[in-house]
Amino acid sequence: MSSDTERPWDVAISLLSQDVALATELYELLAPRLDVFFYPECQDDIVGTDGEKTFGDVFRDKCRVAVVFYREGWGGTGMTRAEESAIKQRGFAESYEFCVWVPLGGVRPPSYVPPQLIWADWETLGAKGLASAVIARVQEAGARVRPETPLTEIARLRTKRETVQRRSSYEVSEEAADWSRAEFDRVAELVDGVLAEVRDVDSAVHLSVETGHRPFGPAFIVQGPRNRVEFVFTAEKAGSNRHLLVRRVTYRPPPLRGVASSAADFGGRRRRPTAATGGEHASTTEYHASLDSFGAPAWSAGDRRYKGTSEIVRDGILDVAQAIAKYLADPN
Repeated sequence: MSSDTERPWDVAISLLSQDVALATELYELLAPRLDVFFYPECQDDIVGTDGEKTFGDVFRDKCRVAVVFYREGWGGTGMTRAEESAIKQRGFAESYEFCVWVPLGGVRPPSYVPPQLIWADWETLGAKGLASAVIARVQEAGARVRPETPLTEIARLRTKRETVQRRSSYEVSEEAADWSRAEFDRVAELVDGVLAEVRDVDSAVHLSVETGHRPFGPAFIVQGPRNRVEFVFTAEKAGSNRHLLVRRVTYRPPPLRGVASSAADFGGRRRRPTAATGGEHASTTEYHASLDSFGAPAWSAGDRRYKGTSEIVRDGILDVAQAIAKYLADPN
């Protein structure tokens, strides 16, 4: 094992993706005063390395204190599997006193954690209280904590600003546009999978799929007799200075008898559904390429982020299928 003087990180934070917001609060308080390993902010340190080995090394040998945001599922998915293995190895060799456990979701501690260790209650402490507890533990481990001054507050605010700027820059980058095009190439497979699920549940809910182009770029449409949804992908700039990378447009036709003869295809050979031709425009949602809390590409619409195209496509198709099912159950 490494000695404390050889450990480059004062604190390493382990978490599942749903706890990024909480962990970010802690990171922003600790980073100006300590050297903190927090994956969303340390990607330059690990790009091109073996992820499992790198994360394992950090928690086993290269941090003084490990903070674990612990809930059901931690240790069984992603890099937390490697982190748990490393923590258990170090705990067996040294003791688990280097860990600060933060329970979430009403969980009990892992069976291997000694019962005398005190857990940090997020609901009671909050981010500031937890930060104080972690700093005290780091000091006990022999680390030098940078003093809290106006300069550390400026550094904390800079960290927060840089996170926002990094996301904004990505939205208008060529990298984001390339990612969008690659996502579109996977659309057909995604659609086929969701349609198969719908058929398995109710074969009477029939949906058709077409592909083509809109003025913004390549698109596909999923349509039933009651409504339809279009997905349009583009790398062109839209609005002020952002790339509009996905546009979802939903049409909601009125009664079934007025729709069958007015279904629209791509390319303008027939009219789009309108209130006059048997359909009305119900909603348009614009999704932008962004970075999720771990710095990976994701779609965003307003304040919500989507892991990938599959989530957007699935929601849209199921909206159409649900409308058909409702009509079949009650045509009136």
